[in-house]
Amino acid sequence: GLSLLTNAAEMGDPIAADNLASIYYYGHGVLVDKRKAAYWQNEAERMRSVDREKPRPLKMPPHRAVLPLG
Repeated sequence: GLSLLTNAAEMGDPIAADNLASIYYYGHGVLVDKRKAAYWQNEAERMRSVDREKPRPLKMPPHRAVLPLG
């Protein structure tokens, strides 16, 4: 439930953080807490911006053996 979602968000999952923001904003199973909602929404945005800054691996085409002619 909520503890698993919180753990995932604390480990850097922006989707979990978005879900927590929604849960606290609308009070799904918890008391409405706009401050916690804003915190998790900001954390989700921060996680996404950090993820965009990570270098992406270079995608190379599959290796093809070159056979000698003749």
